[in-house]
Amino acid sequence: DFGLMFLHHLATIFLITFSYVNNMARVGTLVLCLHDSADALLEAAKMANYAKFQKMCDLLFVMFAMVFITTRLGIFPL
Repeated sequence: DFGLMFLHHLATIFLITFSYVNNMARVGTLVLCLHDSADALLEAAKMANYAKFQKMCDLLFVMFAMVFITTRLGIFPL
C-alpha cells in the first residue's frame, strides 16, 4: 500500500507542477480538488477498519464510493 500511494503522490506532484509551468493552473487546481475530495473518506475508512470499527468503516466506504462516483465520473467529465 505504501509504495503505490508514494508513487501516486509523486505523479500528482509532477502533474500539478506541469500544469503550473504550462500556465494551466486553473485546470490543475480543478483536477486536484475533484480527485482529492474522496481521498479523505477512503483514509478514514482505512483507519476505522484498522481500529476494528466495522460499521463505521462500511459507512465511510459507502460515502467514499458516492463522492468518488459523483466527482470522477459525473463532475470531472463535464
